[in-house]
Amino acid sequence: VLATSGILSSTTFALSFGGNPLHCNCELLWLRRLSREDDLETCASPPLLAGRYFWSVPEEEFLCEPPLITRYSHDIRVLEGQHVALRCKAKLVSNTSRTLVYTNGTLDILIST
Repeated sequence: VLATSGILSSTTFALSFGGNPLHCNCELLWLRRLSREDDLETCASPPLLAGRYFWSVPEEEFLCEPPLITRYSHDIRVLEGQHVALRCKAKLVSNTSRTLVYTNGTLDILIST
């Protein structure tokens, strides 16, 4: 795929997906905003976007759902940007670069806001 970042400069660079499936959520908005010459990539997930052409999906459909905490026991205070682990029952659609959920229900927020 040939893409240009027309926002900051007209620099041209090559971008290859190597046949990897794309998880079309808010973390890929930076990629969706690039200009390109090819539009053959498809979304593998989430289910509502699976099979759709990546470049034809409108930006507002690239969503990330926040974690849903279903039970908790006490307050934890951290400074913004710090790591915090919540011992709770948590539901997370998928792990992201900022959050991880474990089978025991622990939710790790790697960068808090």
